Amino acid sequence: MNPRIILAPLEGMTDSVFRNCYYEHFDGLDAALAPFLPIPDKVVRVPRKVLRDVAPPGSSKVPEIPQLLVSTPESFLIAGRALEDASYEDVNWNLGCPSKGVVNKGKGAGMLPRTEDILKLLDYVLPCLSLKVSLKIRLGMYRAEESFDLVSRLKGYPLKELICHPRLGSAMYRGSPDLEGFATIAEITDIPLIYNGDILCQDDFVKLKERFPSVSGWMIGRGLIQNPFLPDLIKGKGISSVVQKERFRIFLESLYISYKKTIPIEGHRIGRIKSFLFFVIKGLEDKEILVKKIRSIHTEEEFFRFMTHLFQ
Repeated sequence: MNPRIILAPLEGMTDSVFRNCYYEHFDGLDAALAPFLPIPDKVVRVPRKVLRDVAPPGSSKVPEIPQLLVSTPESFLIAGRALEDASYEDVNWNLGCPSKGVVNKGKGAGMLPRTEDILKLLDYVLPCLSLKVSLKIRLGMYRAEESFDLVSRLKGYPLKELICHPRLGSAMYRGSPDLEGFATIAEITDIPLIYNGDILCQDDFVKLKERFPSVSGWMIGRGLIQNPFLPDLIKGKGISSVVQKERFRIFLESLYISYKKTIPIEGHRIGRIKSFLFFVIKGLEDKEILVKKIRSIHTEEEFFRFMTHLFQ
C-alpha cells in the first residue's frame, strides 16, 4: 500500500500558483495543505475572495485543505461556516506556526501552552460544524510536555487527523526533529497521526517509516521544493536522472512563466523564483558558487541563462 503524502504549507512558497504548476508536472501527492487563510481573530464576515487561494473540492487534481490561524472560538466558527458555505469539507487549525509575529499574538505554536483555551475552542466549534477538523501542532512552544498534555486530553474528540512537527516552536527549524517526543505523541494519541519534519530524501522516509509504522500519513515541504520527484520516489516510481533533470528544468521555467500572470513587476517575480532556487541548490557540491550566481540574477534573461547553466 502506497504511503499517503501531503504537501506541507510553506508561507510565501506553496501558494496556488506553485501548487497548480506542481500538479501539472508531477504526481505523487495525495493532498495539499494550503498556507493559512488571511482571516483575523476579529473577523465579522469572510469574503469569498479570501478563499480563492484554495481549490474547492473536486476542482483540483490534488485535494486541497484550507488552514486557519485563529485563536478565538468565534473567529473559527465564522471562518468555518464560510468554508462550509463554499462547499469545503475539511479545515486544518494551525497550532504549529513558530513565527515570532504569530506567537506574539498568541496564535500558532503560541497557543500550545494554553491547553484549556484550545479545548474551549474545540468544544465551542465542533458541535456547530460539519467540516472535518484536523490540527497541526509543534511538539510544544517551550516544552514537549505542552503537547503531551494537549494530546492526552484530546482523546475522544472527533478530529480527522493530528499533524505533528516534532520540534519546539522556540527552536524554529534549528536542530533535528525530536523523534523520542514524536514517539510519545504516537503512543498517547487516538487520532490518526501525520508526521511532518525533515523528510528531505527517500532515505529519510524509509528510516521514519521503519520507526513509526502506525503513522497514517507523511507531510513534506522543504524536501519537495528541493526535489519535486520525492513523493514519486517514496512511492517506488523509478525515474532516470536524465529525465529528472530535464523535467525539473521545465518545471522551474514553467513556474516562472506562471508567476508572470500574477506578479507583473519583473523584479518581484525574480525575487520569488530565486527563493525556490536557493532551496534547489542546497544539496549540490558547488552550492557556494551557485548562491553567488543566484544573487546576481536581476532580470528574466539572466534567470533563463542561469537555468541553462544549472541543468547543462
